[in-house]
Amino acid sequence: MVTEGGEKVTEVAKSLGLHPNQIYNWKKKYCEEGKKAFPGKGHLTELSRLRKELQEVKVERDISKKAVGIFSKPTKNDSSL
Repeated sequence: MVTEGGEKVTEVAKSLGLHPNQIYNWKKKYCEEGKKAFPGKGHLTELSRLRKELQEVKVERDISKKAVGIFSKPTKNDSSL
């Protein structure tokens, strides 16, 4: 808003309910470091959750494969052979 939109810092701060100095600090950090200035952490927690869920699904899949293998073996009493 401030850097690309050309809006005044005081207007943006007021609309967001922040002190203008906070906006100036963010703007300075952004100008110095670019997009690397604010990497965020929200995506990391989601990524961790998804990795954990994937691991659980893989374990469930492996258990299901083993169960199918066990129950599909013919038994001694199997009259279909």
